Amino acid sequence: MEYLNTRRAEKRAMVVVGLAVCWLVLVLGGTAALGYQVTFEPRVSVSEEYSDNIYLTQEDPHADFITTVTPGFTAQLLTRRSGVELSYDPGYAMYADHSENDTWRHDASLRAWMEFSRETRLEISDRFLRTEDPLSGEDIDILRQQQAALGQAPTVRVGRQPYTTNEASVSLQHRLGRDSSVDLGYAYRLLDNDDPLILDNQSHNAFAGLAYWPSIRWGIEPRVEYLRGIYEDEVGSFDNWMGGLALVYRFSRHLEAFVQYMHTYRDYDLDVPEADDFQAYDPSMGVRYQLSEAIRMSGTAGYFLQDNRHRSSEGGYYFEADGTYDMERMRFGLEAGHGYDRAELEAENLGLTRYTRFLVRGEYDVTRYLNVDASAFYRKSEYLDRPEGGVDDFYGAALGLDYQVLEWMFIRLEYGYNRVDSTIERNEYRENRGMIMVTLTPTQPWRIVR
Repeated sequence: MEYLNTRRAEKRAMVVVGLAVCWLVLVLGGTAALGYQVTFEPRVSVSEEYSDNIYLTQEDPHADFITTVTPGFTAQLLTRRSGVELSYDPGYAMYADHSENDTWRHDASLRAWMEFSRETRLEISDRFLRTEDPLSGEDIDILRQQQAALGQAPTVRVGRQPYTTNEASVSLQHRLGRDSSVDLGYAYRLLDNDDPLILDNQSHNAFAGLAYWPSIRWGIEPRVEYLRGIYEDEVGSFDNWMGGLALVYRFSRHLEAFVQYMHTYRDYDLDVPEADDFQAYDPSMGVRYQLSEAIRMSGTAGYFLQDNRHRSSEGGYYFEADGTYDMERMRFGLEAGHGYDRAELEAENLGLTRYTRFLVRGEYDVTRYLNVDASAFYRKSEYLDRPEGGVDDFYGAALGLDYQVLEWMFIRLEYGYNRVDSTIERNEYRENRGMIMVTLTPTQPWRIVR
């Protein structure tokens, strides 16, 4: 079974490569007469990681050292009006004490674009990831926030069963004027778990948006989306329609405010208690302010109401605020929020969640060759749709150091702390992890110009 799962992951990774090859043929065949540039940058990294709780359990935690060898490359083809970039980093993870977890990791990405004119641009992207690390940063991303009606909250994945995610998208943007534009797109996401206790799922997302500025001060931004979510057991499968309209007023080059309304309708395939149809109402207002070239701030406040068909309504006031400071040697960011989102199409399907979150992150270039970064976050999630309810408190902190030893040699040191406190005891855990990684890469990519 493990062999079949690995082969299946390798085949999906080859899909990304196949898309890149097709795009290369298209670009070269259509624009060879205009000239092109090809670059190829190989690399290899070796990392040693220690975790004092590899299975993320509260009782009887298991510690281990994990050695990973990862060769990889980034290839790029550029023409005057198009390009494609492919990166692939396969790695083999070896556990010192728990060798039953030894496995291949695959990380591949494709990015391609074509400009049909100065106003029209087509973009394609695909990201493939297969890993056994439950905290890879892809599955439990507390930093990612979307609209409340379609947002995603962190879910707790434990154990070392491999899983695969693939996210692909295509979008077309057309400029109508200085600030006006229209965009159309489609995105597909897949989650495939080797763990039979976690349901596989996938989603199809079509969207269209317009930014229209009839004057230098006023802007109108309507947007519509359709999302089809599909679960393996079909219990949670649904159709989701969302529409929104924002009215923007620009006080100056650096300050603008907006009022916005978003409406969502959710229709589940099956009429069961754990899949209750609803409509969501989401009026809000906000401001975006650029104090200087280095300092940017924004804030949003609104009211969210989810009107369920068979159960009582849920909702309340919410806010989101963030600020960034970006100078030549130092970068700093701060985020805070309280509101509602939905934990679904991830490792767990938890439904509507009321959250409070806080995040701080920063980077500092000590010298030309030495960089230090740090981050810390807190999130409280209260699950409103789960029958047993429950509240999870997520804590995390990380500290990293990057040092360029030679022109072709880099060292990364990293420490991370993760903790979950929960009203459901089985969800709790604490983990400390440290890592050292050495990467070798040429000082300049190999280049061909025609």
